[in-house]
Amino acid sequence: MSILNVYITSENNSTELRLSKASTIDNIKIKLEPITGISPSFQQLQLYHDDTFVTSLEGHPQETMLGAFPIENYWTIRVIDTNPSRVKGQYNDVSLVKKFELTEEEYEKRTDSVLAFKKRNQIGRFGDGASDTSSTSAQDHAFEEAAKNIKVGDRCEVDIGGDSLKRRGT
Repeated sequence: MSILNVYITSENNSTELRLSKASTIDNIKIKLEPITGISPSFQQLQLYHDDTFVTSLEGHPQETMLGAFPIENYWTIRVIDTNPSRVKGQYNDVSLVKKFELTEEEYEKRTDSVLAFKKRNQIGRFGDGASDTSSTSAQDHAFEEAAKNIKVGDRCEVDIGGDSLKRRGT
């Protein structure tokens, strides 16, 4: 049983797949459905070598094995969608998608938004700016007072970072 690396291309995507030469056309189509999104009954498979058409895999019994065709490693199987009711590019055209839009006023009225959360908890621009600066200035003042009490020759402990990196000395 020989395994081939084959490129699979369709209108929307392309991939590389490992296929056995003993795989039937029907099994290959079933394997390609989740990759291409095309139902096996609407798949038409064509074999290419370096962008040159070699043969169609259609018109043969579905039990025909891949090895019955002249296929080699790194050739391409192109999957064509023959579904007449499918709209081409329907999953790629973002203009067909209705977008959710909300005005600033509607957003400010909502109670389940990040803005409402920040207002409730006084976070960011909604918090007291004065309390933040006063706490940092009090901390700075405490550090300055502690620095005034340090003399040359005093014992100290230096934390370099981490639990085991503390050093003591004079």
